[in-house]
Amino acid sequence: MRRLLLATLIAAMSVVAPAFAQDSEIDLHRLDAMIDQSQAALHALSPAWAIDQNDDDADLSAVTARFVRMQAQACQAKLVGPEFCGAPPVSNDAAERITAFWHQVCTLAKRPDLCVME
Repeated sequence: MRRLLLATLIAAMSVVAPAFAQDSEIDLHRLDAMIDQSQAALHALSPAWAIDQNDDDADLSAVTARFVRMQAQACQAKLVGPEFCGAPPVSNDAAERITAFWHQVCTLAKRPDLCVME
């Protein structure tokens, strides 16, 4: 299972990175904030959930790695539906996949205070 997670992570980083390369730094930080909030919501759903610490100087590859790792762990723990447990995002839908995941876990947690985005 760990080999599959590692292979998925490496594949996602190489596929997703070009999509974000053209996005602004603000968009990158927004996606990173969504990951932080998703992790808080997952922790609310399962107190055993270990929150992955955010690197304030996150770059594109770090944000991508955090999302793929979080997605795989949430799927393995069966905290999200199967629609979020397929292949890693591809370059043209990565931001949409992160946003959809964020909406899903925030809705499941029933804690709107955890998921506020301006």
